[in-house]
Amino acid sequence: MIKEVVRYFEKYHSAKLANLFRKYLLESCTIIAREKVLGAMRVYHGKIKEKDLEQLAVTKVPGIKYPLSYDRDFEKFQEYTTPKMLVTLLKLKPSPREF
Repeated sequence: MIKEVVRYFEKYHSAKLANLFRKYLLESCTIIAREKVLGAMRVYHGKIKEKDLEQLAVTKVPGIKYPLSYDRDFEKFQEYTTPKMLVTLLKLKPSPREF
C-alpha cells in the first residue's frame, strides 16, 4: 500500500512530498509483505471489492482489532471502525462532524 500512498502524493502534490511520506511510512509502520497475506486474500476473495482485498488481508493476518477506514466496503466486517467510532470506543468525546 506504500505504492498507493506514494502515487497519490505524486499525482496530487509533488514527488518531494511523496518521498517524505514514503520515508515516514517505512520508518514508523510495520510493513507486511504481500506474500504473507496471500492465503487471507484467497479466503476473502469475492467478499470485498478486489481493490480492497489486500487492505483487508493485511488487517486480518496480524489480527488488527480496529483498522480505521471511511470506506463503507469494509462495513460488513466486524473490525470495521471509523475514526469517530474509535474515539467513542476509547470513551472520548468525538466532534459532531463525521470527518
